[in-house]
Amino acid sequence: MSIDPPKPPPPLLGMEELHKSMTGALPVMFTEAVSLLGRRPPRITARHRRGIDRKTREMLESLRVHLLGLMALDPNSDHERVQYALRESLLREQFRMAGRRVPPGRDAHAHLLREMERLARPGSRTIGRDKAYSSVRKAIESLGEELAARLPIGGLTAFRDEWGRSVDAQRYFAFMQNLQALASDALSRPPRRPTPRAVRLLTCEFRDSGAFFEQRLRFIVAASRLGTPEAKPWPEWEREGLYSLLAIADKTPVLLPVSAVAERNVRNALAHGHPLVSGKDWSVSFHDRERTIPWTLSEFFQRTRALTMAAVALSQAEVVLEMLCMRHHLHSTWKRLEGPIDIGSR
Repeated sequence: MSIDPPKPPPPLLGMEELHKSMTGALPVMFTEAVSLLGRRPPRITARHRRGIDRKTREMLESLRVHLLGLMALDPNSDHERVQYALRESLLREQFRMAGRRVPPGRDAHAHLLREMERLARPGSRTIGRDKAYSSVRKAIESLGEELAARLPIGGLTAFRDEWGRSVDAQRYFAFMQNLQALASDALSRPPRRPTPRAVRLLTCEFRDSGAFFEQRLRFIVAASRLGTPEAKPWPEWEREGLYSLLAIADKTPVLLPVSAVAERNVRNALAHGHPLVSGKDWSVSFHDRERTIPWTLSEFFQRTRALTMAAVALSQAEVVLEMLCMRHHLHSTWKRLEGPIDIGSR
């Protein structure tokens, strides 16, 4: 039986009822005040009513913040609820400054979580059903649940901000900008014959996806060490090579589906040359210093596409990890704030 997740606490100072009362009473009060002066009250149009509604709401919202501040000074107040309400008001104001509106009656934290969940969804149902994408995506989600349980609030954000100031982040954004162009050049189905064009397109896709996969692997491996003795600053992770990162991932159970996608010998072979195509059986061979890897043309296509889809899943790692940590901390907070509201001497 599924358990419903916790819900945000009710507003500590709900202004909706007061807003409805004031917007309903103000036109009547205005009409009576004008009548006392012996003048004919003007007709209040729908446009005037919308203006009254907007100005009243703005006044009450600004007043609410001051009232919450006064409640925070009251030693008898429920300080955790008051602090939550203050953070919620600040987040609501940040949404407003960014040109985004939080619907009346909806908690701003819940609204942010809903937006993060929307961004963390797969780009399409077709991508979500892909085997390689699904496997890596589940690994990222499992890692996110582990990080959410052991990291304090803001722990992942601090790591992400440190990464965001690095050259690796600039390469990530550059790749994402060219992702559509790379997708348009990729083959949509396995080629029937190893034509020079087909081999070249598969080789280019494998190289590009492999480079991006290594970049994303570095991020996910570094994130997996947060909150453990093996954690270290991002500049030190930038010095780790592919073989070192894969060795760490192979020792991390949650990352095994990620490291399983990497074709390290093939990537190393393509980094120093081109595949060799056999004219007899149309097989494709990759030679590196350790061994030779023979693939059929269909295998070349399938494994290249698996690497690409794994890279696509890893491209969403930041959003998915951040969303899962946020959801965990918000649900924990909402669960603590369940029950009757005690705000002391209002």
